Amino acid sequence: MRGFTLIEFIISLGIISILLLLTFISASSFRAHTNLTTSANNLLEDARSQQSKTVASEGASTYGVHFEVNRYTLFKGSNFSSRDPAFDEIRNFPTSVELSGWNIGGGNDIVFERVTGATPNSGTATLRHKDSGQVKTITIASSGGVFFLGTSPNPSGSRMSDTRHVHYNLGWSIQSSITSTLVFGGTPPVTENISIQNFISGGKFDWSGTIDVNGSSQTVRMQSHLLNASNTILSVHRERDKNDKPLNILIDSNLITSYDSGGNVTVGPFGGAMEIQ
Repeated sequence: MRGFTLIEFIISLGIISILLLLTFISASSFRAHTNLTTSANNLLEDARSQQSKTVASEGASTYGVHFEVNRYTLFKGSNFSSRDPAFDEIRNFPTSVELSGWNIGGGNDIVFERVTGATPNSGTATLRHKDSGQVKTITIASSGGVFFLGTSPNPSGSRMSDTRHVHYNLGWSIQSSITSTLVFGGTPPVTENISIQNFISGGKFDWSGTIDVNGSSQTVRMQSHLLNASNTILSVHRERDKNDKPLNILIDSNLITSYDSGGNVTVGPFGGAMEIQ
């Protein structure tokens, strides 16, 4: 059996070197994509969280996001300059990722509005991987929706219908109401009764819960943005990634609203004026 010649050895060594180089390039590209995607997803979810806290009137305040090249800050207050730094949450990007640019009304800040969750600071923010040049762009809509460029929070007739947060201006008061009933479609249907008076505090109704519907967890939050003797503005939060069952919401047997399994919503005869946020 003859051994390798010098030429064959050199060719084999070259092939191995090329394969190692391709493997290194592929691994580097994967790491770059992972770092960039993780950073973008974190920013997206943090911005949505700030909007949710504002809508929920946590601490009776608004919340926002302040952009810098190498980091962003989650803050409490109507603007970054007058905020209370004690509530700051600073998020540093990995050294390989930077916020390469942003184009939003208001300069460096996004601030969400109470009750509606909207923002006057709509625009885009772009994250870039410094080595690979890969980018991801996040869009901030005037409605307060935050999503990746090229996707929409509310394409018609799809699961992505943005009915996660809906207001119902009832035109009547739940101040003395007894029971809210959630009826989830399924086999069999599942009913959850909520004692309204147990969740009214400080002149506000606020309930949230996760209900098992035949092995599928459904998470819903209901809260009042207005509650007085003559009227109620009721807000329903129903995240599309945590709900896939039809749902009817009733108060003292009066139908307020109905959701189908895809998240599409129809106001009931006692739901008043409905506004999708």
